[in-house]
Amino acid sequence: CTMSRVERHKSQNSVEAARNSRMRNQVELRRQQTAERLKKVRDIAGDNQEPAQAATSAVPDRSAIPTLLGKLSSQAPEEVLQATKDFRRLLSQPHPPIQEVVETGAVHTFVQFLHRNDMPQLQFEAAWALTNVASGTQENTKSVVDAHAVPVLVQLMTSPHDNVREQAVWAPRAL
Repeated sequence: CTMSRVERHKSQNSVEAARNSRMRNQVELRRQQTAERLKKVRDIAGDNQEPAQAATSAVPDRSAIPTLLGKLSSQAPEEVLQATKDFRRLLSQPHPPIQEVVETGAVHTFVQFLHRNDMPQLQFEAAWALTNVASGTQENTKSVVDAHAVPVLVQLMTSPHDNVREQAVWAPRAL
């Protein structure tokens, strides 16, 4: 039983169409999984915050960037920590101003904070902020890599603090 040339062509096209459909479905599933993973990374509610603090502190907006940037260089450790938290929360919003934050040079400051073994909470917040920056565009991710964050994040994977270790593991996933 031989198939005519037309029948073979139709048969081939349906196999190819089915293959293309499967590939499109696989790509869409990967996109959805990536979106879900980024949503977890950008979670605004932060497990590390006290419930009362999470409810009372407002999420900063873009207009706060210059003020927050100034506070990153404060001599008061509490102010530096709060500014870093605020940057992280700003970068955790839907449609975060990642490029604006990158242009301020804050990425290099966050990398410096990763070296602060005396302030594990600051390390945690800085790593989270860097994770959010790295989850943006390729250029945003490149800014994190160019700031030499990767070796420090790898080093933090052995931190004695669970939350710092966990965040240090999350960051490379965004790269």
